Amino acid sequence: MIRTLGLVSTLALLPTLGHAYEPNLGVAARVSTLGLSLEMTTGITETFNLRAGVNQYDYDYDPEPEEDSGNELTYNGTLDLSSLAAYADWHPWGGAFRLSAGVIFNGNEITASARCEQSSCEVGDQSFDDDDIGTISALIDFDSVAPYAGLGWGNAVAADTGFGFQFDMGVMFQGSPGVSLTSEGSCQGTLGMTDPSCQQQLDDALAREEQEIQQDADDFDLYPVISLGVRYKFF
Repeated sequence: MIRTLGLVSTLALLPTLGHAYEPNLGVAARVSTLGLSLEMTTGITETFNLRAGVNQYDYDYDPEPEEDSGNELTYNGTLDLSSLAAYADWHPWGGAFRLSAGVIFNGNEITASARCEQSSCEVGDQSFDDDDIGTISALIDFDSVAPYAGLGWGNAVAADTGFGFQFDMGVMFQGSPGVSLTSEGSCQGTLGMTDPSCQQQLDDALAREEQEIQQDADDFDLYPVISLGVRYKFF
């Protein structure tokens, strides 16, 4: 709610800020690696614009278990793309080409779950019966505020009115993702009935599994942002 109000306030101020140049307002709809996007732009000078937008999309991932996966767990989940963005665009030659810098309020996250579909599966290099594993839930999230830098083509408040196309390519500095694994309904099988330390063993195995996933996720501290859209200048 706070983020939404903040974006509305920013968008409301954009035309006012543009009065130093001339009253103008452009909008753009995009498809990007941040999701489906809607943006508003106003000009500050002939070569400098301010832009703000909202991005949203959910992608479900439900793979079929591989025949040669052995006793590994298979995760299914959702990539939730949700962010607000504010950019400053510099058009150094006054044309369509621009250099952009900004900040993205990043609510992107991945949620997933896994159950052992065999008699036993490995968790953190340790084998557990399916009833002792229960349901494993995973959460991967990122820094809530991420700087952005990029370049693009198109000017939503250019002198020519009407429709046009826009393209952007850049990078979001989202930081190293945070990984968290938990298990519900665990230790209901043979190990849980015979060994009171079952849950501790599973928690230790989950910690090792979490560390392994974290090491792989550390490579994704930079997120590529590529977008293509259509813009329209109102005035």
